[in-house]
Amino acid sequence: TALERVLTDLHPQGPAALIVQHMPATYLTSFVEMLNRQLPQDVALATENSPLEHGQIRFAPSNGLHSEICRIKGKWTCRFSNARETDLHCPSVDRLFASAAVYHSDMIAVILTGLGRDGANGMHQVHLAGGRTIGQDEASSVVYGMPRAAWDLGAVDRQVPLRNVGYAINLAVAQHNENQGRI
Repeated sequence: TALERVLTDLHPQGPAALIVQHMPATYLTSFVEMLNRQLPQDVALATENSPLEHGQIRFAPSNGLHSEICRIKGKWTCRFSNARETDLHCPSVDRLFASAAVYHSDMIAVILTGLGRDGANGMHQVHLAGGRTIGQDEASSVVYGMPRAAWDLGAVDRQVPLRNVGYAINLAVAQHNENQGRI
């Protein structure tokens, strides 16, 4: 429900979002289909090398591969990479955020409620590179594990209640658009 709340609050024609959701493949597919029916954005599983366009929300598929973001010939796209034996999660938030750190000036990394620490190190890379980072606060988190791990690393620029996460993302996008051009 945390993710549904945030996505509902996002601008319908905002920049593309690429999301890692720790969920078994069959549930993830159903979840994505439900969100696509409920939201004004185009919601689907990410496919390799397909452009990521404004108004799209893409989920990393649970296909045994990691989803990463890259820019090819001026277009944002998703690419897949192989899991390593040492990876605790696949797909991994850390791997997605680490790939985004290269494009720091155009990235907003967000971490919501969840168990463990997947995403903390990758978010720290985005933060150190100068990208914007947002974390859900403890009071509104069902499980404060992932946001806490990122916060404790100093990876979170802004920690906000769940009800304000979508607004914080929209504000960061607007500020970026004013300062540097569209994300």
